[in-house]
Amino acid sequence: MDHKRKESARLLPPLSRKLIGIEFGLGPFYIDKQKVIGLAEILGDPNLSHIASGIDAVPPYYLVTLLSDKDPIGDRPDILFAGLHGEFFAPIKIGDTITGKGEISDVFEKKGRSGKMIFVVAELLYNNQQGERVAKLQLSWVRRDKYEQGIDQ
Repeated sequence: MDHKRKESARLLPPLSRKLIGIEFGLGPFYIDKQKVIGLAEILGDPNLSHIASGIDAVPPYYLVTLLSDKDPIGDRPDILFAGLHGEFFAPIKIGDTITGKGEISDVFEKKGRSGKMIFVVAELLYNNQQGERVAKLQLSWVRRDKYEQGIDQ
């Protein structure tokens, strides 16, 4: 954590800092062929025929869709997706069952043109049914902060 982030962390409501270190389970998620094909069609994936035939691994973007049921932030219209970084270690195939765990790794504040923003960062680790690590994702969410409302509500 850089110096500016340490300073801004002191400005956060105390309950917000308590989010750091919270762990949550992910899955199990069955990798369904029709769901993968449906998403690939919507996104216009040029490898659709290979995905449908099982020749190619499931596209990496599919992992992000698995979070919709397990979002640690919850269903809040005032919180926006802010970023994604991924490392992929092994292919995910149609028919795999993916499980994993996540942890809130950081909560920090930035000041933007529209005011203060609170960022929440989570580290997610995914494994297949053989226990093999398939991916590590870092996701970020942001909320424009209004301390009278607070992130802690």
